[in-house]
Amino acid sequence: MRGHLILSSAATLALICAPGAVLAAPPDPLDVATLTQLMIENQGNDMTLLGLGFGVDPSSPVDFTSLVDATGMSFSFTAVSGSMYKGQLVTLTGNGVFDPMTNILSTTASIGLGGSTFADTGTLDLSAGSNFMQTTELTPPMPTPFFSEDMTDDECMEKPGFFEDFCYYTNNHVKIPGSDYLSVVSMTGPNWTFRNTGVFDVSSVGTSPIDGGPGTFTTTLAVPEPSVWALMGLGFAGLGLFRIAKPRVKDTAPVV
Repeated sequence: MRGHLILSSAATLALICAPGAVLAAPPDPLDVATLTQLMIENQGNDMTLLGLGFGVDPSSPVDFTSLVDATGMSFSFTAVSGSMYKGQLVTLTGNGVFDPMTNILSTTASIGLGGSTFADTGTLDLSAGSNFMQTTELTPPMPTPFFSEDMTDDECMEKPGFFEDFCYYTNNHVKIPGSDYLSVVSMTGPNWTFRNTGVFDVSSVGTSPIDGGPGTFTTTLAVPEPSVWALMGLGFAGLGLFRIAKPRVKDTAPVV
């Protein structure tokens, strides 16, 4: 994010310790491969916002350049200058910075088409635990032909290392009906793919070294196939199970 897209009202995570428990050592720093995963998710979710705000155009894939800074634990992505979407110039840039002292990833993005521009700011708290909520706030609120309400926020239940997120959009932090979507990332070496299935289908394919460095991506928005809707129903039905805590992993093997 999102994005994605995004955030002044981050979710608060509470750590509950049993009586007499010894306080754990500070969590390990975020690894670069997981930072790359989060960059790709944010880039893909920001492109999703572009489609929600301005409509879907399968004939206008957008090319991006990206950079993951392993030393500064930050990332950035930018739509290639001169990119067109729905017959108009499109601009989309995003950044993320991880603070190892707080274990918080802060993200910002700017999305523009024609004379309209939206900004999103967000935070992802990666404190001890396994389920992480990323919340993103849009400025100004984004009207969309897909929902009956304007979008003001995007909330994702993140599982870094598990490559799968369940998300939805909100209006003043109240979930918009029918706005659920599933984000899935997979990788093989430096090759990454992102798939976002919701109101429409978002596909991002490209390369970015797992130890950091420059990358390139191409993202396409399209109407999903009926089979995708069926898979989404199964995924969201299991959302309750998804919220059950699992050990955090740093293995970057793709989820099949």
